[in-house]
Amino acid sequence: MFIASRFQRSMDRVRSQSDDFFSHTSVHGLKYLASASGRRSPIERILWAVIFLVSISTCAILAREIYRRWQQTPVIVGINERMTSIWEIPFPGMTICPDLPLTNFTVGCDGHCKITKTFVAESTCHTINSLSMQEMFQPDLLTNARNYPYLRGINIKSNWDLDNGYDNSLSFEDNYHSYPKRFILGMGGQFLDIDIKYRKSDFVNIDGKTQFFSIILHLPNEYPQKINGFHTVPAGQSFVLHLSPQMMITSEELRSYPPHKRQCFYQDEKQLKYFKHYTESNCKLEWYNNRSEQCNCTMFPVPNQKNRKLCSLFDDNADCLIDSWHSLTNLTLVNQMKQLQNYKLEKLSEEACMPPCTSIYYDADIALLTSNSIKPSEHYVTTTLRAQFRSPQFVAWKRRELFSTTDLIASIGGLAGLFVGASLLSIVELIYFFSIRPIIAGKRLTYEVPPESEEDYRRAAHSQLIGGKGN
Repeated sequence: MFIASRFQRSMDRVRSQSDDFFSHTSVHGLKYLASASGRRSPIERILWAVIFLVSISTCAILAREIYRRWQQTPVIVGINERMTSIWEIPFPGMTICPDLPLTNFTVGCDGHCKITKTFVAESTCHTINSLSMQEMFQPDLLTNARNYPYLRGINIKSNWDLDNGYDNSLSFEDNYHSYPKRFILGMGGQFLDIDIKYRKSDFVNIDGKTQFFSIILHLPNEYPQKINGFHTVPAGQSFVLHLSPQMMITSEELRSYPPHKRQCFYQDEKQLKYFKHYTESNCKLEWYNNRSEQCNCTMFPVPNQKNRKLCSLFDDNADCLIDSWHSLTNLTLVNQMKQLQNYKLEKLSEEACMPPCTSIYYDADIALLTSNSIKPSEHYVTTTLRAQFRSPQFVAWKRRELFSTTDLIASIGGLAGLFVGASLLSIVELIYFFSIRPIIAGKRLTYEVPPESEEDYRRAAHSQLIGGKGN
């Protein structure tokens, strides 16, 4: 009997407190559910309860959709707010390779350019405006690399990296002669003249074929690869190369996002085994090279690995190399399909090669010069190439937040206000009416004269709560 009476008293308090909350809350529609508000009939109260439940359910469904978009597509790509000057980016690394076997050829350029040798696609090439091997490779690869023949002869330290650009704290003179080389003027202003020369006796003409040179454009901190695309020019003529850079930068507020959400890596987030600088090209080359270990060869000359031969499609391990290529292609396709289908990636594979958060690519148009200024020679074949930017400024792209945490709160709060008139203060009201106010009311009752019976106590508590509505 005592337990039943205690339970009845508790239920009476809850009903009274709920009635008090419904009558005074700022949430729309709840005041029509209060039993003491206007002496409404049960049908009216049921109708308003249904209307309120429909409103709050619609609000919850739309809020869930906003939350889903915030979780799955938090990043949007748009045009940068300002034009980007070519002075802010390096002149591309240019690697020149012969298409047909050539025992020896030379490359020269005007200005303060640096030329070094590289090995690309089974041939020795010449690379302009590249980082030295000390800045290209990890230090542990250079411990026993005294006889490494590539990326040598560059004794200038770089003052540029992808995430931060050039060091602007230097003097104007040092900035003007900074490395990698950069330009400030476009077409008709600054340019780089390149001469490619070889002896006629060094070229073995097979079946009357003409010698071509491949021009690979890449970042100075990338090891050149033909698989990323190249341009070809026939030997013995003059050409103009018009460069058009494409750049993608990332807003600083995205740094706190995980890489799989912003779809890029910062330089300090993913360390490569061979290369100091992370780029998508370096990452893929390293991936190819790791897979080629099972083929007993290496995709490019790695310092400190003299015992491994270079891979060739003309060797017996050609099938093994092709399988490795297909393996990476399939992995790339699977990742792209998951992104297109809004698949929720919780964690990236260790082999994932995404673009860096600041990425630069170079497109080019090649035009033949009709007024050929090359002097005929009996012993040499000379090809000239003038490289210049098409414009002193270009439009860059930028990754931004589509929905920040503030936007998420504002959007869901707007829906709550639209459908039920709720706000942050409505939550405070709920806490107040069902926690703080009953405690205060209970303390008031303890100061009064104790009732002589349980029935008198229940009536006194009920009248005290009803009387609190007018406060």
